[in-house]
Amino acid sequence: MPIHLIIDGYNVLGRLGTLSGHIESARESLLRDLAATGASLSLDDFGTGFSSLAYLKRFPVSKVKIDRGFVDGLGSDADSEAIVAAIIAMSHALGKVVVAEGAETDEQISVLRKLGCDAVQGYHVSKPLPAAEFSAFVRAREKTPLAVGQN
Repeated sequence: MPIHLIIDGYNVLGRLGTLSGHIESARESLLRDLAATGASLSLDDFGTGFSSLAYLKRFPVSKVKIDRGFVDGLGSDADSEAIVAAIIAMSHALGKVVVAEGAETDEQISVLRKLGCDAVQGYHVSKPLPAAEFSAFVRAREKTPLAVGQN
């Protein structure tokens, strides 16, 4: 089973800071070493805070997770839809999988499908579950994929 590491710009990358070129180089080297072991790296909360466009180029991420702040406006805010469409198109052009965070409504799912988003996470899929309930949820969903593009 692959290892997944979520890169949260504030919690992981931001706290290391940019004190010198050595820290930047060590940070990039560490992430490349992790990816070389088969770990799947995700850029979390993309579009906000420390989650920079430069990270898409500099770090070996395989997934981009769109911040829920952009997903919230889908279906009612043209700017949110334009931003999400741009993130999806750019990420796909770079060979990245796109996950939308915070999907809660049928309308949001519909827009995300239309835009070509690969997967979602949020209350539309499930509320947070205790470990035992999560195991049962996963077993029940083995025949019903959670990906957005699936019917």
